[in-house]
Amino acid sequence: FTLRATAGELIRIQVLHQYIDAKAVTVYTRSGPPNDDFQTPLPITNNTIKGTTQGATSEFGEAFSQTVWYKWQPDRSRGYEFRVTGGHSLFIFEGGSLSDLKLVGHAKATLLESFTATISGDASKSYYIAVSGLSVFSGAFEFRINPGPANDMFVHRTRIQNLDEHLSADLTLATREPEEPSHNTNQPSRTVWYEWIAPTTGGHYIELTNVTAGVSIYTGASLTNLTEVPLNILQQSSGTVGTNCFV
Repeated sequence: FTLRATAGELIRIQVLHQYIDAKAVTVYTRSGPPNDDFQTPLPITNNTIKGTTQGATSEFGEAFSQTVWYKWQPDRSRGYEFRVTGGHSLFIFEGGSLSDLKLVGHAKATLLESFTATISGDASKSYYIAVSGLSVFSGAFEFRINPGPANDMFVHRTRIQNLDEHLSADLTLATREPEEPSHNTNQPSRTVWYEWIAPTTGGHYIELTNVTAGVSIYTGASLTNLTEVPLNILQQSSGTVGTNCFV
């Protein structure tokens, strides 16, 4: 069994047995995980984290049982996928104290199925991650943080250097920024960004190999001050030499 105790507190343990021929009993006491409390989270320094909820407790104010805590700051603003194993739930929070946490993502793994969580991580923020056992028998777990594409955010757009340059992108873990335009009123949930300077004035052609993907082109200086460039059905656009275009 697991109990929560305060340093210096005297705990009395009574061992009972309901049968007359009871044998000798050995009692072991062990410390819980060092990151049992919100105030003592372990820092996350790599993308694969292994831990245990054995001996973990729930402190006052927590909504979950048997939790351990981690603190994480993304190295880059972009989408991140969280995947947990071992019959545990994983919760991602913003906030500075246990009483003002805001849930931004939730993933869990049962014996039969697994659910991931994808969030738009901000490199200027720190996040708290709680891992909770789904039953009193929960113990070892592992979770992984998978980063999305490097050009997920407008500020980290990829520069297209040359004409006839072939670029590939995986939008699986991409996200959408709150300030993004509607992109032809489609409101896509996943986008990546490129920057291109027109080398000549005139028509230019953009080809996509994935027929399910779409493209929008803009001019402007910031995400909140973009002007969409009209496209025809063949995705051909007219550019002016020296103009910055964002795709």
